[in-house]
Amino acid sequence: VDGSARSEEYIVPNEDQCASCHERDDVQHSLGLITPQMNRPVTAGGESVNQLDHLAAQGLFDTALPAAESLSAFPDPFGDGPLDERARGYLHANCSHCHRPGGGGGSSGLVLLAWEKFPAKNGVCKSPAAAGAGTGGFQWDIVPGHPEQSIMVYRMSSSDADIKMPELPNRIPDKRGVALITEWISGMDPNTCE
Repeated sequence: VDGSARSEEYIVPNEDQCASCHERDDVQHSLGLITPQMNRPVTAGGESVNQLDHLAAQGLFDTALPAAESLSAFPDPFGDGPLDERARGYLHANCSHCHRPGGGGGSSGLVLLAWEKFPAKNGVCKSPAAAGAGTGGFQWDIVPGHPEQSIMVYRMSSSDADIKMPELPNRIPDKRGVALITEWISGMDPNTCE
């Protein structure tokens, strides 16, 4: 981000591992190709343009698109939009491919789609279904007001292959993502979850 050199170990998944993220209801899907995730500024030709408008200008759509500002969009997770929307957009982009009905983590009951607003489905005061060592000894996925007691932050912060989330493909925790979700949970009304 700051232009300095950095290295990161990235595991290129094999074909079987690809399904762990891309498969939903036994069908392989592309990830991230939804309007709210793609309706954002990108740099093309040295200038900032809306990604959907840029793709339309390349002739990649069969029909004309509505004006980008009339379409839904996730805010930049590290920008200055509302914290709840930024956190939900981040979780959607990085976690909902699995944590949704029909996804690999669907049986956990944890739903991290940006539009899922039911607190227990988002992990608030929800005990994990089968996280094993991934719980870190904590009892709830999210403890409002207490990220240090929340399994979600514990797993996002880990580099241990048996604990970390997402499971693939990077090995280095996303420090900015962890900070965002920590801030989000810290801002929730404290709850004892009992």
